[in-house]
Amino acid sequence: QAISRKGWAIGRRLWRRCDPLGRGACARAPSPYFPGDVGRGGRAHMAGAVGEDGDGGEGQAPLEDPEYPGVRWVLANYILLFLEDGKPMPRCQDLPSKAFGSLRQATRIFAVTHPWLGRWHPDPNGIQMETLRAKLNKAKKQLMLDETDVFFFDYLSLPQVSATGKDDRTPEEKRRLAAALSGDLMGRIYLTARVIIIDEVPGDAESSRPYLERGW
Repeated sequence: QAISRKGWAIGRRLWRRCDPLGRGACARAPSPYFPGDVGRGGRAHMAGAVGEDGDGGEGQAPLEDPEYPGVRWVLANYILLFLEDGKPMPRCQDLPSKAFGSLRQATRIFAVTHPWLGRWHPDPNGIQMETLRAKLNKAKKQLMLDETDVFFFDYLSLPQVSATGKDDRTPEEKRRLAAALSGDLMGRIYLTARVIIIDEVPGDAESSRPYLERGW
């Protein structure tokens, strides 16, 4: 419950910041396939590569799910195979399509809550990526991680400005971000996913406020 309250608070703060008048806010039930292990009673299998346009081709998984517009779900397997400890993670729009999976094909869905250690990048020295990869490797050894499992991690899942602060997002990327931050979507993600907490804040970080004293 403590994790859920933290996740809900994050979603509420993002909602109020981006939609202070509550336009588009509505009470919606979580997607029926989102909570728990979706694969119960017959696991879904990956359906090939994902289309570059976000819709997927025939027999391919879409980059976005209609229940969560604007959000892209990162494959845990991609994080383990292609991202590295000690290096800053790429932003969402710089990832290849193979980095993303589908909620409808996922066995488990995770959401990461973490502090931003820099103004324009959450993890400029790759500390959080090292922690996340360690958690994923542990889960994999315990047979609690499958190749179809997906993550919400804000920097990897939503369009971002550049690491220097330049807003070079395309109109379509800005539309996706606005859609993702509308209504109660962020709150629903953190209330229904399996939340992973990364709370380390180095003393020499550009943004060194303790995790529990910040909104992001």
